[in-house]
Amino acid sequence: MLPKRMLYPKYWPLALLLCVLWGFTRLPYRWQLALAPGFGRTLYRMSKKIRHITRSNIDACFASLPDAERQALYDKTVTELGFSLLETFIVWLRNVDRFF
Repeated sequence: MLPKRMLYPKYWPLALLLCVLWGFTRLPYRWQLALAPGFGRTLYRMSKKIRHITRSNIDACFASLPDAERQALYDKTVTELGFSLLETFIVWLRNVDRFF
């Protein structure tokens, strides 16, 4: 049973997010794979911190690459972010026994 304080309005956005993620993990796996890159791109656009960290790391590690190739790395990194978060949500919110 949840503590009563978890029903306060300040926790409603978190509850909504968890419900959406729970529903996302119930979709067929092919659909999840199709939606994951868009999820990563959305987070990248919404989060200034993620953009800054991604660009800083790639620029520091691959300073010798031309701008076009670094942009391709940004895009690939964002796509992989979507896939890694998808897999994390599946492990957190699904019955693991279903996979074995």
